[in-house]
Amino acid sequence: MEEIKTFWLETMEMQEARWIVAITGLVVGVSVAFYFVKLFRDMAIGGGEDPTSYISEFQRLRDEGKLDDEEYARLSQAIPKPTPVKVANANDKLPRKLPGGLIPPDSRTNDEQDELPDFKPDEPDTDETVD
Repeated sequence: MEEIKTFWLETMEMQEARWIVAITGLVVGVSVAFYFVKLFRDMAIGGGEDPTSYISEFQRLRDEGKLDDEEYARLSQAIPKPTPVKVANANDKLPRKLPGGLIPPDSRTNDEQDELPDFKPDEPDTDETVD
């Protein structure tokens, strides 16, 4: 045990070792503080559980007779239902015209694809000298 103490004291005489220990201690302290703040915050605001997880608790209370059917129906209607997320499929068709009147490239005719837009400058060319 005395050898470990001697080794530790000799190591801590080096400037770099003190910096490494200090930074490591700071990282550990911040991590522990973050964990406890998150733990107490979740306890204070209810843990952030999904509202649909309460349905089983309401069903149990109804089965025990502590909630009548009318109250259970009101509570189950008040809980928001999760909305299904529609995943885009590669076979889905694009709209014929996009917002702003743009036409998707795959639905253009050959004439439309070869056409270049006609851009007209709003201001005259400033490189020309006027006499």
